[in-house]
Amino acid sequence: MRVALGKFARSRIEASLGGDPAATVRAALLHYERRMKSRTPPPGLPDLAKGPQVAGDPSAYVEFEVNSAVRALLEEQAKSEGVDLNRIVAHAVLVYLADLDLDSPPGRTPDTKGVPEGRGHHSPATLRR
Repeated sequence: MRVALGKFARSRIEASLGGDPAATVRAALLHYERRMKSRTPPPGLPDLAKGPQVAGDPSAYVEFEVNSAVRALLEEQAKSEGVDLNRIVAHAVLVYLADLDLDSPPGRTPDTKGVPEGRGHHSPATLRR
C-alpha cells in the first residue's frame, strides 16, 4: 500500500518516533483498527481534514504492507467519512501519536517499546505477523 501522509503527519512521525515511517504507519493502523472495534473508538476525522487536498509532496509518501482486514476497515471508514484513503491513514497516524503521547510521562519522547499490548499499542516489530 502506498499513501501520501502529508507533511504534518510525516513530520510528527519523525519528531515523535524517528526511525522507520512505514513501521510506524503499520503500528498506527493496527492501533486504529483496535480502537475502531473497542468501546472507545478514535475521534472522527475533523471537518478541517475533509477539505480539498493539496497535491501530494513525493517525500510525504510511505509504502507499507497491511493485512486485508485492516485495509477493508480503512476503506470502509474513508467511504463513510467521504474522503480518500490517504486522509484516513493520516488521521490514524495522528490518533496513534496522540495516544502514545498521552501514555508518555512529561519530558519523555514517546516510543513504542514497552507500551503494554493491552492499551492497544503495537510495537513496529510485531506487525508483520
